[in-house]
Amino acid sequence: MPNQGDIQHSYASPTTMAGFNHHTQIDQPALYEELNPPSSSCDVGESDFDDVLDADEDVEASADHTLTNGADSLDSSGGVVKKKKKKKKKTTVAQAVFSYICTCVGAGVLSLPGALRYMGWTGLILMFISALACNHTAKYLIRCMFAIPGRRVRSYEDIGEMALGPKGRTMVAVFQTITLFGVCTIFLILIGGNMNTIVPKLTLHVWVFIFGACLIPVAWLKTMREVSYLAIFGVLASLFVAGVVVAKGFHRAAQSTDQFDDPIKYQTFNANGISQCFNLVVFAFGCHSVLPNIVVHMAKPQKNYKRMTGWSYIIIALIFMLAAAGGYAGWGLATEDNILNNMDDDGPRSLVVTLAYVFITAHVVLAYPIPLNPVSLAVEHWMGIDLKTGRQELLSRITVRSLLVLLSVFIASVVPYFGELLSLVSALSVVAGVFIFPPWFYYLLYRHRGFPVSEIMLMIFLGIIGVCASTVGVYYAIKDLIHEIQQNPNPFDHYFS
Repeated sequence: MPNQGDIQHSYASPTTMAGFNHHTQIDQPALYEELNPPSSSCDVGESDFDDVLDADEDVEASADHTLTNGADSLDSSGGVVKKKKKKKKKTTVAQAVFSYICTCVGAGVLSLPGALRYMGWTGLILMFISALACNHTAKYLIRCMFAIPGRRVRSYEDIGEMALGPKGRTMVAVFQTITLFGVCTIFLILIGGNMNTIVPKLTLHVWVFIFGACLIPVAWLKTMREVSYLAIFGVLASLFVAGVVVAKGFHRAAQSTDQFDDPIKYQTFNANGISQCFNLVVFAFGCHSVLPNIVVHMAKPQKNYKRMTGWSYIIIALIFMLAAAGGYAGWGLATEDNILNNMDDDGPRSLVVTLAYVFITAHVVLAYPIPLNPVSLAVEHWMGIDLKTGRQELLSRITVRSLLVLLSVFIASVVPYFGELLSLVSALSVVAGVFIFPPWFYYLLYRHRGFPVSEIMLMIFLGIIGVCASTVGVYYAIKDLIHEIQQNPNPFDHYFS
């Protein structure tokens, strides 16, 4: 299994996040010739695509064999003996699936019951369809990795550059930076809200500032290579919370008639809530950014990528749908944006619920530096700090990273609205990375081979869904944020109460 430090590296490189890579500049005319051979006129289907990948894999294997034989002949002739480079062990499909699940199943699971509050029970159908669509766009993205025989990519930004040149890399990097910094801010809101529930003597704002101050020194670390254990702890914490939500939610729904004066109210379908529900769901599913780095570590990725994405989304969809159904069954229209906020509705908090708060809060605190690090590296690259050395580089890095943490603390304090901010981040950037870029890049990189009309129509449909969801989602997210701000015009009222 590739450790999560490797996966993190796809985010963390300053060249990939900033949109510039000094070591892999593409010769645009050569790239055009490689992508547009004059003899290519046939339609490309999945079987054609797999044939291309198999041929590419054969070329790679042949190259490895040639290099090995060359080294052996040097040994036998008494020449300079060079040590053979030991090949890194490739991951199996099961290990790749586990890596992807560790990446996707996180704090976003807390918002899924609230997604059903917007749309009703039919939101589960939308969730299932979204999983199918995300699986398909994930395959588009992986196929883009092998568009140029012999060329390998490790990040989403690399694919953007292959499709659109340096502008494509910059565009992808900007959207990813928005996503990652938004996640940092959402993490702080979640930390503050959970700690306020555990220790109510201090407000959300105070807890945000306390943890922000504690996280500043951690943000100074230049790299974060050993994060695999954090990812495993995160998925275990999220699964524990999901289990608590499912058990308590369905138990509460079964007893609602006998024990509650007001029965739990539900809705089956609400068309006005489709956009909000969709954006919350896509935020949870939207982990396409790490796919290139996971796939590049797989054994025979060209043959195994379909199984990897298929099993990943089956398992992730089951976890998400169970958590969403359990939470909505237990609280219905009273479900909060963060389902943990509903856990104290029926009296004193149980030990299991307290552990759920502690585990998910610990996970978010430990995970906060992971999305912040690539944002910091990108800003440092844009400012030229990565070119400095010694004390000047250290002081500049400390200043930039401290300011970034303080900025996320400020935003989390001024707009401490978990669900609304999560919807805004999803609509602004995550939807593009899941529904807009993959079919667009796939079309650009393989258009010289031709497409069946049905495939072209599907790509257009997915792109339209992405554009509409993003546009409408931004509108509703801003509208909801404005409403919350109007209800609480001064976020620092009762700061210490």
